[in-house]
Amino acid sequence: MENAADSAARHSKTHNEAATVPPYAAGDKVLLFNPATKKNECAKLKRRYLGPYIITDCRPGYNYMLQELASGKAMKRPVHANRLRPLKELNNDYRLNTGNADVVMYTGETSHRKLTVSVKVGNIVHARTDVIVNPANSLLQHDAGAAAAIARAAGDTLVSECQDGIRCHGPLAVAEPFLTTSGKLKPHVQAVVHVVGPNAHESPFQDDPILAQNKLQEAFYNCLSLVDQSSTFSSIAFPAISAGIYGMDSWTVAHAAAKAVKQFDVDTQQAPGSLRHIEFIMLSLTLADTVSAVCREVLPDAQVISQDATPAADVTADNTLPGASDASNQAAEPKADRADEWYTIDRLLRHKRQRGKDWYLVKLVDYETPSWSERSDITDAALQHFYANRKRRKRRNFY
Repeated sequence: MENAADSAARHSKTHNEAATVPPYAAGDKVLLFNPATKKNECAKLKRRYLGPYIITDCRPGYNYMLQELASGKAMKRPVHANRLRPLKELNNDYRLNTGNADVVMYTGETSHRKLTVSVKVGNIVHARTDVIVNPANSLLQHDAGAAAAIARAAGDTLVSECQDGIRCHGPLAVAEPFLTTSGKLKPHVQAVVHVVGPNAHESPFQDDPILAQNKLQEAFYNCLSLVDQSSTFSSIAFPAISAGIYGMDSWTVAHAAAKAVKQFDVDTQQAPGSLRHIEFIMLSLTLADTVSAVCREVLPDAQVISQDATPAADVTADNTLPGASDASNQAAEPKADRADEWYTIDRLLRHKRQRGKDWYLVKLVDYETPSWSERSDITDAALQHFYANRKRRKRRNFY
């Protein structure tokens, strides 16, 4: 037995010396190794790595919980680090634009107080703001969703403070904020604001969507006012309040958030507080695209700060490829060069690379004729859906 143990130690010594600790953390984007081969599938031609995925949680033993970026579907079981590799992305890749940091979809400044507003894709637990907002229920029971993730990361201190607050003041009303410490989230996060959003499945919001949207806007506004009046905190991060199990539509949530920021900027311009920076951190790429699009619509006077945007200088006025036929030029109806107009993408039909740029044949809502558009004019969610669902060409068998 001693000889066997010594032999095993000698053989494992080389591997142990070359081994490194996996560098993955929550929020990183990775590819997943898939060794399984289906029936009638060629092992040499199959895709060995699937993805991209985003790490949502780190488990003991270097195991990680993953969520697919294209569909937003979360994996039920953790995956070991041996099956992962980092996602290396190009500047013109159809996926997200950075490797390990939160992806900034929109950054702008409000017109009156010059508050910085940004929309990111990431996990709010890993936010680097003074205050984060917890979308809680009326009894502050952190059962699921973002509330459960925040309570798990903050620890027992936050849970006990919530329980003491409910015993002293009773259940929270809709849109009523409640401030607690951040527990183990320090030093990056100093406090947590708990707020109850409207539930679209319960009365009276089930029968009155306008009331639900107004209450949701009031919830965002009250959180901004509470942090601004504290004279201590300068930044706040919001998740998508009521967009999870409460069943609110993503466009409704985005409009409520943007309108609350706009109204708050107007109301507090005469007596500004300590708030300087506002973040909306969305876990899914589609929701982040929705919020960034609505911010550009609702906050037209805001100064948009570009994020390595590539100007579409070579796109002609009718959004056709340079050198295209005259018939296609006359048929292309939309003109997306105007800054005051934006269009809703129905789907992407084709991809072509010409003169070093990626072009996509876009079918727009309310327009029958598709038109070619450059990569910078298309949302990341539409590209994710296009590459996740396009049919792959069958390889010809010459044997």
